[in-house]
Formats: sequence, C-alpha cells, structure tokens
Amino acid sequence: METLLHNEPRRVDDTAGEARWPAFCRAAEKAGFGSCLVLPLRTDRRPAGAVALYGQERHAFQGAAHDIALTFAAQGGTAVRNAALYRECRRMTDNLHTALESRATIEQAKGILNAEFGVPPEEAFQLLSRVSQKINRKVREISADLVQGQIDREMFRPVQGE
Repeated sequence: METLLHNEPRRVDDTAGEARWPAFCRAAEKAGFGSCLVLPLRTDRRPAGAVALYGQERHAFQGAAHDIALTFAAQGGTAVRNAALYRECRRMTDNLHTALESRATIEQAKGILNAEFGVPPEEAFQLLSRVSQKINRKVREISADLVQGQIDREMFRPVQGE
C-alpha cells in the first residue's frame, strides 16, 4: 500500500529482521520468502498499480537485480498507460461510429416530421428532443422508431406557442 500511496519502491532485504512491516514480514517468511521488492507501475499521472517481487534468498534485490526490476516496472507502467489510452481511443471511435450511423436516421426522422407537420429541420429536431426527454430515451432511438413506423407520430405534433 505504501508503494501506491507514495509512488515509491519499497524493499525488504531480510524478512526475518525487518521492523517496518512485522505482520507482512512474518507472513512472507512463513511462506518461504527471504526478501521482497514492491515497485510502482508509474504512468504520467499517478501509479497505475504495483508489482511485487519475492525472493527466497535474503538481499535478493540489491545492485543490478534492483536496477533491472526498476526498468521492468517502468516498462510495465508504460504498457498500462498505453492500454488505458487505447481503451479511451477505442471508446471515442465507437461513439463516433454510433453518431455517424445515427445521423442518417435522425435526418430521416426530421424529414418525416417536416412532411407530416410542415416544420423546418431545426424545429423537427426540437420535436425529437422533446419526445426523447419526455419518455427518457435517446434521440437516435426515437428517430429509429419513427422511421420504422413503431411510434405514434402524434407524439411529435407541435404544440401551439412553442
């Protein structure tokens, strides 16, 4: 937890002699571990997680072993950040595809309302929005139902004075 809280490595060179985390050290020693190194997986914002390395020998993570572990943790943080960026880009792309697919249907629905009630496109969209809010459904869903004839057109009749 300290590694995540402070975004800094924590090392236990000897589980038998470490005083900072007695309960953890007793459990680690009982499990057969003589040392431990916990490293943050850093991203550009905050720690994304941590990796814990355990060694059977005492003082297993000193010198070159420590430096190599730091390098791998840095690579792990980069991989975690890249995965998060990819996930966000994928979500945005999916939303864009949905918007592009919905646009044609919304335009068709606006055309239906224009033909049915003689309203201009801006007012037709306002009618779609009003019904969307009234029945708590998305404009694209309302538009699809209207285009497919699955919703009563009278719901969209303009109210005088609006």
